[in-house]
Amino acid sequence: MKPFIVSLLVVCTAFTASAQVKLSDKDFGNLIALSQLYSHDNMFNKAGTAKSADSLRAPVLNHIIDALEAEGRADTSVISKRFLQRPDNVELKLWYVIRGVHYNNIDTVKARRRPAQQVANDILAKEIDERILLNNYYSMALGSGIAFLFNQADLSKYNFDLDSYGLKNQTEKAILFFRLVDPLIRGRFMVLSYMKKYDKLEAVIKRLPTFNGKPYYYYNDLNFPDFDEENLYKKESFKKFNINFLMQSELIQLNTCALTNKKEEGRAIYENSILSKPEYFDYTEGKEMLQKFYDARKK
Repeated sequence: MKPFIVSLLVVCTAFTASAQVKLSDKDFGNLIALSQLYSHDNMFNKAGTAKSADSLRAPVLNHIIDALEAEGRADTSVISKRFLQRPDNVELKLWYVIRGVHYNNIDTVKARRRPAQQVANDILAKEIDERILLNNYYSMALGSGIAFLFNQADLSKYNFDLDSYGLKNQTEKAILFFRLVDPLIRGRFMVLSYMKKYDKLEAVIKRLPTFNGKPYYYYNDLNFPDFDEENLYKKESFKKFNINFLMQSELIQLNTCALTNKKEEGRAIYENSILSKPEYFDYTEGKEMLQKFYDARKK
């Protein structure tokens, strides 16, 4: 077999989850019930939700229930190492079942809806790219909890060391990075910038955590194979969506520095972020502006 084909097979195999997950009848029934509970309250913060979830506990579901309850409380436990640590592929599959049942329940085309048990069995039986599974886990286990936590919390003392969570490779570290950064900055930066609330934007920036010991805009470990991120009704490039929002956020912060006369800080953002790296310009709608700025600085 040719070396190229061997290498390609290795890459493909590295991102494939186990083909099938088998559960006892009781665990399967509890997983369906938990999925329906999540679909009823996906913020996991309504009265009685945690109590109902606790009645479904089993060894295979305990970590999932703990993570959902932490997200519902929206306290600092949601960003503890226990939930940042990479789960095994079996648990990742179970999270994907919960997502699948929820998406099935909210499908606007009723004719497409199927019994929850059928949805779950189909997911448990098929191969799913590990990257999709991991991205789904961090989205479900961290997303709303971090967003609500950061509404008030000062996380500037927190550092997320992406090498300490049992992640397998550069791709998985990038997945966690984006799922942490998204609820912290994307919507906030866009809204505050649109409203020209630069003082409030600066206050948000001061409360941000660091990643690998540095501000978020230093992160540039993005040279990994792309994959399709599966949303409710469509698939889209993981790198296109996430790198674009990262660059847009960096541009907003850079613009804030310009408007508040913080030239040195703005220079640091530009020089250390992917805004100064042409290989990423195609990922954003502002590529022509970035290219012109890059070319002007090189003269």
